[in-house]
Parts: sequence; structure tokens; C-alpha cells
Amino acid sequence: MEEKEKEEKLKFKEFVGSAWWSIKIYWKIAPGLAFWSVVLGVCLEIFTLVNNFIFAKLIDVLIGVSREIDFTRVYYVIGIFFFVSVVRTAMGLAENYSRRTLQIYSYPKFQELLYRKLQALGVATLEQPKVNNLVARTQQNWRMVEIQFQNASTIISILVSLAGSGAVVVWFAPQLVPLLLLVSLPYIYFDRRYQRKTWSEDKRLTEARRAAYDSSGMLSSPAQLQELMITGGSRILEKKFLSFVNGWNDLMRRMRSAFYKKLVILRVLRSSVEAYADYVIIMRFLAKRISIGDVTFYFRTVTGFAGDIQSLSDYYSSMFESALRVREMRELFEMGPDFEDGKKVVPVLSKGPGIELQDVRFSYPNSKVEVIKGINLVIRPGEKLAIVGHNGAGKTTLVKLLCRFYQVSGGELLVEGTNINDFKIESWYRNMGVLFQDYNTYPHLTATENVVIGDLSKKIKMSEVKKYVKRADAHAFIKEFEKGYDQILSEKYKGGVRPSTGQWQKIAIARFFYRDAPLVIFDEPTAAIDAVSEKKIFDKIYKFFEGKTVIIISHRFSTVRNADRIIVFEKGRIVEHGSHAELMAINGTYAKAFKLQAEGYTS
Repeated sequence: MEEKEKEEKLKFKEFVGSAWWSIKIYWKIAPGLAFWSVVLGVCLEIFTLVNNFIFAKLIDVLIGVSREIDFTRVYYVIGIFFFVSVVRTAMGLAENYSRRTLQIYSYPKFQELLYRKLQALGVATLEQPKVNNLVARTQQNWRMVEIQFQNASTIISILVSLAGSGAVVVWFAPQLVPLLLLVSLPYIYFDRRYQRKTWSEDKRLTEARRAAYDSSGMLSSPAQLQELMITGGSRILEKKFLSFVNGWNDLMRRMRSAFYKKLVILRVLRSSVEAYADYVIIMRFLAKRISIGDVTFYFRTVTGFAGDIQSLSDYYSSMFESALRVREMRELFEMGPDFEDGKKVVPVLSKGPGIELQDVRFSYPNSKVEVIKGINLVIRPGEKLAIVGHNGAGKTTLVKLLCRFYQVSGGELLVEGTNINDFKIESWYRNMGVLFQDYNTYPHLTATENVVIGDLSKKIKMSEVKKYVKRADAHAFIKEFEKGYDQILSEKYKGGVRPSTGQWQKIAIARFFYRDAPLVIFDEPTAAIDAVSEKKIFDKIYKFFEGKTVIIISHRFSTVRNADRIIVFEKGRIVEHGSHAELMAINGTYAKAFKLQAEGYTS
């Protein structure tokens, strides 16, 4: 009970906060359009009331013509009515233009804000399940920010209209005001309950929805359909998707049905009050207390006042619904990273940096298991270091620490004597080139773009691009494409082709070469490449990265034997280190694994 009361107490504050946050977002997206959207909406409501009043006077003037012709007065009123109508129409078009244009701007601009925020949060934060849910709901409900802003501006306009029409109704028939309010307030209450329940279920089922639509995505992916068609595995994915969708639709149908039964009763009550208002107006006319023009004006004003009350409750309910969703978007945008960025700007280094790990320990967030267990390691500037070990030994985790995706749990990671946590991360990244095991592919880009995206600070020179492509042993197959280096790398685009897995890996390596960073890290870079191509690539790595600090992680011992030094990882610890010859001489973990792999190649 206390928790529920606490939740209700926070809601109005969150409601106002969400509305204000949405306004600030739209002000950031397009301040001019946001301003005119609100101002024109208000002016439009004022001119609507003025237009109704002038129209009523025009009717009285025209009726009076039959008794006493006064063309001057007729033309005067018609002129005013025409002018107000034209201005009102122009304002309506301008207001519609502002809103439509704002809608066009909103999606790409909001996505830009979102992507920048996600980058600022960093990998460690984004890997948390809670944050993943927030991101999924933000991407699903981003239009709620637009709705929140549009509803807020519309409510401002409605309040202006209510002030005008309400003053007329209070002066004409004050007893109608409490009656109209009385039949509108229950609607707000029931609608809020409905929206709260809908959002509660939506939030509760976020992960189920993610799983369902992940299944749907796999069913529409040609690459993943290959295995699913052969195994018949699509059936379980179809079942997961349809089970969620059908269950969700059935749940929403039941909740909507219960709400609309109450809505019918409330709408009948509202119609009864409006009928009573019409009766009051007609009786005043029959008593000759008002003119036929006044009848028209009061009919429109009372109907407008009742409609404004209903619209206000509708828009408030809509804002309440969107506020529930915007609240989480706001939470995501106001969230900080797991650790703050450093202050020290790292200059672009002319040679490979020296790196030192002093008793480094690391556990992933929400885990007590140490993946890195007290490592002490000095990597000399310009050294070619190889790291080998079984899966789960901690090799890739070490790369993530060097990229500062995570901070060490204990000890220090120093670069040129400075703690890596003190670096401004963007400046540190300018000195790094990392080829991850799960490297990126950009199928909608050309072969050239897939390479130069590795360093957009360089002016593109095709001679340079081809030089690095040749180092990655990729030039031979790229030049065979119909459009060569201008070839789109996906058959899903007109005239595009799909490279093989090995070709994609060579393109990724070419992108890595093109970056030509002082610190070079390879994390299992050649898993899909044949042994001959692999030898060519690594011969070039050792030759062309002279003066760079190179860290190579691999399962293939043949690729690391020429490294200056080899580190053997086992269960988060360094168990052996030395050159290939030194490690073979001690006949330990490395030597046994090397011989075992060699037997596999010769058998």
C-alpha cells in the first residue's frame, strides 16, 4: 500500500517533468518550428472564437436586411468576416505546416540524439539488461516524445479557447459549467487507469517482446534462414513470435473492452448535458431574449466549450500515457555512464606506446567471478606481443580493458606511465586500431567505403586505399567485382554482390591496415581465412607495423610464432611467457598445444 501511494505521489511530478523534457527536446531539434507551432495553435483558437462571433452578427445583419436595407453595414460585416476567415485559414495552414515539418525533422534528429547518448554511455553500461530494456522501449516509443510535445502545445491552445468560451458560457448559463465538468472528470479517471494498466503490461513484457521480435527478425534474414530451412527450426521461432503477439493482442482486447463499456455510459451523459444546453438556448430565443444570430453563436460556443473540456481530458490522458513512456526515455537520456571520462587529452602518438599492467584484476559487473586475476605485464613500445590460451582464459577481456570499455576492478593499467582511466577516451581511441573477432561489416556501403570508414579523418586517396587492401590480400577479388571498388557489398541492393565470409574478413583487415594506428590489436582476426592467406597477412603485419605496438590474440599458434614475445593465458593468469623458441624449450603448456596443432595439420 505504501509503495502504491509513493508511486501515485510521484506521478504528477513525472507528468510535468516528462512534458517539460519533451518540450526541451523539440526545442533542441528545431526551436523556430517548435515556437511557431505553439503560437499559431493559440492564435488559431482565438480566431475561431472571433470568427463564430462575427458569423453570428452577420446572420443578424442579413435577417435585418429584409426589414431595413443598410448595405454599408452588410458589406462592413461581410468584409470583417471574410478577413477573419482568410487569416484563420492562413494560420491553420501555417500551423499545420509547422507541425508536419517538425514531424519530418523529429525522427532523424531524435535518432541522432539517441545514438550520441548511447556512445556516451559506453559498452559497460549498454550491456546491462535493464539498460537494454530501456533502449528497446525508447526505440519502440520514440514517437511518444513527439506526441508529448504536440499534446502540450495543443493543451495550451485548448486552455486559451476554454478561457474565452468558458467566459461566454458562465455569463450566459453558469449552471452548465459544473455539469459539463462533472461528466468529464470520470473519463479522465478511467482513462488514466486504462493507460496505467496498458503501460504496466507493456513494461512487464519488454523482454518477452524483444525475444519475440528477435525471432521475427531471424525469420526474415536470408543468412539465418539457410540453417532454419534445413533444420525446420523456423517452427519454434514462429511459435515464439505468434505466441507473444496473439497473447498481447488478446490482453489488450480484454482491457480495451472493459474501458469502452464505461466510455459509452460517460458519452451518453455528456450528450444529455449538451442537449440540456441546447434546450436553454432555444427557450431564451423563444422568450425573445436573444437573436437568431446569438442562438448560432451560443450553440457553437457551448458545443465548443463542451468539446474543449472533452479534448482537454483526451489530451491529458494521452499525455499521461506518453508520460509513462517518456519517463523511461528521459531516464535513459539522463543516465550517466558506469564511469566518468578522463580529462587528459592523449596526442596522436608517433610510435607505439608502452603499456604496463600492475596486479590487474577484473570482474564483470554483477559478477563476483574474477576473469583477470592479478596480472603483471610490461609491453614495451613497438613490441609485437602475442597472447594465446583457451576460450574463456581472459584474452578478449584484456582487450576490452585496453579499450577501456570497462575499468579494472583492482590494480592499475598504465599507458606511457599514465593510468588509462585518466585519458579522455576519444583522444585515446585516435591512437588505437582494433580488429575484433566479431568485426563489423557494412553491406550497404561500397568496398572503398568499407575500408575508409576505418579512419574518416584522412583525405581519401585511392592509391592509399589500394595499398592497404593489397596488404590484406583483398585486391584480387575486389577488382573482379563488376564495379570494382565502387561495388555495393550486398545482394539486397540493386547490382550488389555478397562477399564470402573469408572475403569479408580480408576487407575488415584492410580497414584495420588503413587506420594505421600506433597501437594495433588483433583479436582472432583470421578465423575464416585459409592458411596460405593467413601467412601472407601476418608476414605483412610483422613487416608493415614496424614501430607500432602490436598485440595479437589467436588460437592458431602458427600465426604467433614470429612475435617478439608470446604470453600464455590460463584461467585469467599468465602461466608462461617468452619467445617461441624459449617456450618450446621449456616444453610447457604452449609447447604441448603447439605440437598438438601441428599434428592436426600433418595428419
